[in-house]
Amino acid sequence: MLDMLDRKIVAALERDARISFGELAEEVGLSKTPCWKRVKALEDLGVIRGYSTRVDPASIGFGIEAFIQVSIDFEVSDAFEAAVRKHPLIRRCYATTGEADYLLQIVTVDMRALDRMLREELSRLPGVRRTVTSPDCQRGPRHGNDAGCAACRSPGRGLHARETGSGGGHVCYAGAGGVPAEARGDDR
Repeated sequence: MLDMLDRKIVAALERDARISFGELAEEVGLSKTPCWKRVKALEDLGVIRGYSTRVDPASIGFGIEAFIQVSIDFEVSDAFEAAVRKHPLIRRCYATTGEADYLLQIVTVDMRALDRMLREELSRLPGVRRTVTSPDCQRGPRHGNDAGCAACRSPGRGLHARETGSGGGHVCYAGAGGVPAEARGDDR
């Protein structure tokens, strides 16, 4: 169970994972060594699973970000999830309840590329029965924490959903910090 100091440390690292231990310690009211020990303990417990860089997709040529609700035939859910993991434009995949089975976050160059991706790629993934697409009209989060919950349990922070992948937790299917393959220059 996280105490208040652990929660402060997690919140500070969510805001800026590059903060120095000295600055972090000062922010949460500890000296450097006890702060470092707490961060190490949070890493060892799996509360902090790593550090990453968030890249603005628009700055590297991906002008459209969209969320796609996907309904599938569940007898092929494993095959669907495997195909999603390999798709370079799918940044995140959440298993959800309600009208759709999954919520995908994707990026594309423009609306034409989004349409092509939906018609020629996503619709052909295993088991896909129905999709509902909602483009992000204002590009990215306008409040809260776009890095996710990180077990902080703070209301209104991040997207709280059961996510796909072995062991649960966020799975970045594009790899390399969420940067799509085309932006990295590789052709996987």
